[in-house]
Amino acid sequence: MGADDEESALEGRGGNFLGVGDELTLYSEDHNGYLGAEGFADNRMLLYQCYGEAKPIKFTDCLFRILPQYTYQAHKALKKHKKKMIAKAEAEAEAAADAARSKKGKKGKNKLEVTEEEEDADEGEEEEKKPDADAGFTMNKLHEQYEGEIEANRLMVEDQAGSNITYGMIVQLLHIKSNKFVCMRPKVVASAERSCSAMDLCEEGGTSGVYFRVESRYKFREQGAPVLKTDEIYLMNPKVEQYIHVAGMSLPMQPHLREVNASQALRSRMKIISHSQYDIDAAKTTKGNQIIRLYHPESDTCLCAGSFNKHGKRQVQYLGFQPEETNPSDEIEKNNSMGLWEVEKVDPLEGGPLEYIAMGMPCHYRFRNVASNLYLSGRIAEKNFDVNSDEEGDEEEDEEGNVKIKSGLEDTGPKWELAIEDESRTDDSLFTLETTAFSATNNIDANAPIRVQHLRSGRFIHAGEAKQNKADTFDGAVASKPSLGTEALDEHTLVMQTVETEECRDLTLILTLILTLTLTLIGGV
Repeated sequence: MGADDEESALEGRGGNFLGVGDELTLYSEDHNGYLGAEGFADNRMLLYQCYGEAKPIKFTDCLFRILPQYTYQAHKALKKHKKKMIAKAEAEAEAAADAARSKKGKKGKNKLEVTEEEEDADEGEEEEKKPDADAGFTMNKLHEQYEGEIEANRLMVEDQAGSNITYGMIVQLLHIKSNKFVCMRPKVVASAERSCSAMDLCEEGGTSGVYFRVESRYKFREQGAPVLKTDEIYLMNPKVEQYIHVAGMSLPMQPHLREVNASQALRSRMKIISHSQYDIDAAKTTKGNQIIRLYHPESDTCLCAGSFNKHGKRQVQYLGFQPEETNPSDEIEKNNSMGLWEVEKVDPLEGGPLEYIAMGMPCHYRFRNVASNLYLSGRIAEKNFDVNSDEEGDEEEDEEGNVKIKSGLEDTGPKWELAIEDESRTDDSLFTLETTAFSATNNIDANAPIRVQHLRSGRFIHAGEAKQNKADTFDGAVASKPSLGTEALDEHTLVMQTVETEECRDLTLILTLILTLTLTLIGGV
């Protein structure tokens, strides 16, 4: 293929059309919600309804990647062989048990009465107990084919990445947070609507329930026409001819969640909302809705949602672990789960790499604490509004007791501080990010050093002096209280560390189990 042919083949990629590998979310206008799933402790497909005009807080649950049809021949062959081996092992165990019982019956016989046929039968049983070399060879060969199939599917996605999704095409939806596929279960009855089939997330695929045919809501869209990023579509499983359908009623005790099931007679239209295009180098940058950790290298601590103060409000703290020189460092203790943040753009529907500047203006972002679901924000300290405070008592005195005369150069403005108490997206939770050095690109790289500035106050996050954490009894635990200062100092630089999926999975699993147990105790599940 020449250069002209390659350019013509790439003309249709990107732009206003949905492409292979793109990240998207599916919105139901009828129910004002987004298709999503928790993915770790709960694999059910649900509809996350909006709080009025506000989008769901846990928007990462609603992000999917659209992929071409995978091949699962080797996966099915391996699965079938494993079932056959299990059935064979159970049959051999049952036969061995029967033989043991028959031998017990022979103990009462005289040894001279044992016939030659019985001796030959015993010898035959001993020969059958020898390991089957062919079975092990077959299992190893099937495993090799299975691994090769996984690699072939991965290469197929890279080869077709960016090419247009067309109507009538068979696709799969990968849940980005859990790395599982959306799957129909035609043999399982749905929980809320008993006339429909269940839907959930399938980890390995390997079943026809993960295939969906893209159909247009409108008849003027022809088969083979490219799908626009704003089209309304139906998704149908081609084998059982069932459509994705949203239940008519909300879940008990959870008014903003609805069951998503499958039905032949009922179908729900979904509006495509593009989140970001496929990027083969996505791991090199920090993206919208990515889980990160704000690490302060100077004090070896991380910005966390800390303990509660005397007023019952959660504090923002730098928490870490600094063991003695005689003891080795404990990396597990440093990875505080309260220090995981999801970085959002102003519109959480927008994904892609984070940028420092857009159209000549600094970009704005929010940080949502994953453990508490609260947003990091800046506020004017409450002591500025304490009407009962004594003004004379606030005056500073020297060593001789005389009142100090202020020069007028002090910062007389309101005192700002960091807080973590906003459950919704407000202007107080907006921040801008500044690079600490020259950058060859406008994108924010993974693990990039940055300075964080609060938008409304115009002040930067400053770290305090790390001291022993009295709220933590573990030896070596340190904490400090951050502040908002007017100067952008290098010693307060933070690193946006990328967090591994396994760490996010463990925290999400615990949070979901807590919610499930709470609903169970109050009779909601």
